[in-house]
Amino acid sequence: MDKSKIILDTAIKEFGEKGFLSASTNNIAKEAKVSKGLIFHYYESKIMLFIACVSSCLEDLNNYCSADIPRFEDPKKMLLFYLQKKILFFRENPMDLKILYEARCSPPSEEDGYEKLSLLFSEYENDAYEQLFEFFSIFSLREDVNKETVKFIIRSVAEKIESELMLLCFDVDTFNSDLVEIAVQNMLETIEIIKYGVLDTTKRRRKYANNKGKRHNYTLF
Repeated sequence: MDKSKIILDTAIKEFGEKGFLSASTNNIAKEAKVSKGLIFHYYESKIMLFIACVSSCLEDLNNYCSADIPRFEDPKKMLLFYLQKKILFFRENPMDLKILYEARCSPPSEEDGYEKLSLLFSEYENDAYEQLFEFFSIFSLREDVNKETVKFIIRSVAEKIESELMLLCFDVDTFNSDLVEIAVQNMLETIEIIKYGVLDTTKRRRKYANNKGKRHNYTLF
């Protein structure tokens, strides 16, 4: 296996178990059976290694959630399917969950690291919610609302609720499916509220009717 991949996999375990501050590059080098110098040859610094771990976890999460996903006509069903897959991923990959939770909710204070982590999550969320954004683009928005505003609102709401979802999945031994279900329903209901706040209700039916039969044939919620 490639040395950089061995280091990355070992670092994911170390950061996942101990968190960024307590994790030790000495331990990572020892467990990966490489020199500490080789770690910094590949990853430059501890914060850059952590960012590489976050990027790897996000890529694994995205691949898991997007695999074999059907094309939904109802955006709420699409979102529910996606959230259920995300919960399964977190349950199966607790180290990834802990790294992503720390990176999102209490990221390292290094300015350069914070900016890079924010960019990683922004890119991931743009990809993850593209189908939901697409739904809103089918209908006419209110005149005082633009598409970028809708994306910003959805991302902001998703970040808050998904942070709650990650926290609920955090402890495998105390996992409470009822609380997770409440968090999922909260997100679905919030999207419903956003819909009525940004769409021009006088135009959406006509625009929807004009799009019937086309490839993107969404139903109303």
